[in-house]
Amino acid sequence: MINVANATCAQAPIEELTALREPAALNRSRIVLSNGTLKLPMPHGIGRQSEFIASFQLPDPHSASASFSFGVALGGSGPNDDSDELLCLVEWSPIFNATFYEVPVSCGDRAVGPLSGGDRDTLRFAYHERECEIRAYVDFTVAEVFFQKGRVVITKPLTTSNVSALSLVLNATAAGMSVSAADALSPDNVTVKKAESVETARGVARLGNITVLRATVFPMRSIWTTAESVTSSPYPLIFPP
Repeated sequence: MINVANATCAQAPIEELTALREPAALNRSRIVLSNGTLKLPMPHGIGRQSEFIASFQLPDPHSASASFSFGVALGGSGPNDDSDELLCLVEWSPIFNATFYEVPVSCGDRAVGPLSGGDRDTLRFAYHERECEIRAYVDFTVAEVFFQKGRVVITKPLTTSNVSALSLVLNATAAGMSVSAADALSPDNVTVKKAESVETARGVARLGNITVLRATVFPMRSIWTTAESVTSSPYPLIFPP
């Protein structure tokens, strides 16, 4: 799929995968994430075959005054399970072009640090875009991660046998992140911070936070057809003589 706006080829996940979704095991919105990690645990066993979606509100690329990184981590829900997590980050240090800008992205072992020891690539944004989506499909021992609907795709093995938490991550090196004043005052936020000053017409307040617009986990049915589903099909089976 070609994205004309920013001249990229996207490997978007096929729409048929949505038919495999079970009811959401986790569904949060408008989370104001402060510097650090917020774990969102799930019921045991849910993450073995699941679709993880996290959408982040992008700051204005020209207004952020410091570099930082944001993203997701997949792994255990316990406080000491970080070494088993897969950490996927967007590193906010834009390289500007006339019609688009680019930022580094990476996925790797949290203990090693994906920005130094993981798989890296470059993600391109058009200037009008205000949202960054990270979508991961987990199938027991492997995760396939789609940045911005497949503009970058990274496949990584998982060291944990059961992903039981989705973690939202913000590593801010200095003040420079932005969050809208309306989001900061929303009663649905996990962390609510009062906006101190409105700086631009977009109503952004420098708070050192980032807004997670959506964090959702769908358990997924298997892509493999079972013998039972074939024999129960209403269509007749035709075998060669």
